[in-house]
Amino acid sequence: MISLIRGGPRLLLLQTPHPEELEAFLLRRARARTYALLDAFDQAGEQDTLVFLVPPDTPPSLAARVVGAPEDPASLLAALFNHSLSPLVRRADLLPGFLILRTLGEADRTIDRLREEFSARETTLDRQIEGLFHLPGTTLAFTEAPLGHRLPLKALHDRVLLVPLPQGELLATLRSRSLRLLLEGQGHREGWVADVRLFDQWERYDLHHERFLRVVEALELGLLVGESWVRDFPRFMMEVRVFQMRLVSFLPPRDLKEVLLGLEYDDRGQRVADFDLYVEDRKVSWTEEPRRREARPNRADLGLRCRGTLEERLSPEARAALVRLDQALRERQS
Repeated sequence: MISLIRGGPRLLLLQTPHPEELEAFLLRRARARTYALLDAFDQAGEQDTLVFLVPPDTPPSLAARVVGAPEDPASLLAALFNHSLSPLVRRADLLPGFLILRTLGEADRTIDRLREEFSARETTLDRQIEGLFHLPGTTLAFTEAPLGHRLPLKALHDRVLLVPLPQGELLATLRSRSLRLLLEGQGHREGWVADVRLFDQWERYDLHHERFLRVVEALELGLLVGESWVRDFPRFMMEVRVFQMRLVSFLPPRDLKEVLLGLEYDDRGQRVADFDLYVEDRKVSWTEEPRRREARPNRADLGLRCRGTLEERLSPEARAALVRLDQALRERQS
């Protein structure tokens, strides 16, 4: 499914005359590491805390030492206290929150609307990185990239809003309206309803359902709005029961069809299921996939090519998960 909003890393500022000692302690924490400031925002995830170590009474800058750790700020501060290192800290501040909103289509339309609604101040991303240290409220950034993995700064829109609300309050407000904001950003581009009908002669529907959902989420193909068992008639006078999943998507139907063709095959090139696509009760044929017209392969060749393209588009983690599910399909069949 499409993830519409997420937080950035938590930010903790520590003023200390002994940055080396604090840095050494923090780096002994599990999976902690030192970053340059811009690299920190590129590589840290939503569950990480970035700790900025600066001299007392010195405004932080792009030259600040940054240690990232996959812990919340309270856990890090408690660890400092429990190890009798709190005397090394002159002052500790939680820096303004950081949220990222997914946009599709006309991002400027969405940004303009939110700037007016929240009486937000607008700045540019490069200026705001250092401004994070000095400004109240919450930084709201925008991207058209999927939110299910770490986002480099280059994936964010250059326009940034400084919203005079605490992060939690802004997050709750945006989550309640995120789908409407997404649709408004489409302008005149409308979503469409896709019915994906799944048939597996070995009835491994639970595994195929998980395969499908993982790919939908990883590639953000649409919003799942319904599931049901329906009757299908693959041939004259032949009735079968199939599992139907209904999506609202903004992708061209042929792009979704390409993904479904890839899902019909496992990582060893064996056909494991039928994934049929219906739009307004019309079945989208595999011959409508654009590469079918260009290279004129047969259905099996096209399906294998679509499987290869699908694997290339997935992240390493999502690809590994799909392969594990393919293995489970083979085990269930034997």
